[in-house]
Amino acid sequence: MVTILGKNFPTYDFDKIKGNCFGFIYVTVNNKTNKMYVGMHYRWDKSYLGSGVILKNAIKRDGKNNFTRYIIDIADSYEALVELEVYYITSAF
Repeated sequence: MVTILGKNFPTYDFDKIKGNCFGFIYVTVNNKTNKMYVGMHYRWDKSYLGSGVILKNAIKRDGKNNFTRYIIDIADSYEALVELEVYYITSAF
């Protein structure tokens, strides 16, 4: 369980979900600034933090070791994953 912006979210272990679902929703938190990035991912790269330009620039500036990725939801299809991403971006955060 992780608390983000005062809300509790379950967390999933990457190694336990790999191969058991299509993909996942994640929140990457900059531990220096507390800024966060919400996204979806379905390629199984354990070190993946996100691909947005703002996030990549922050990683360059602050260093990869200052970021934590939390997997907060999983989906069994691409369509379900997209729906979850929209929900988390528009409603949960």
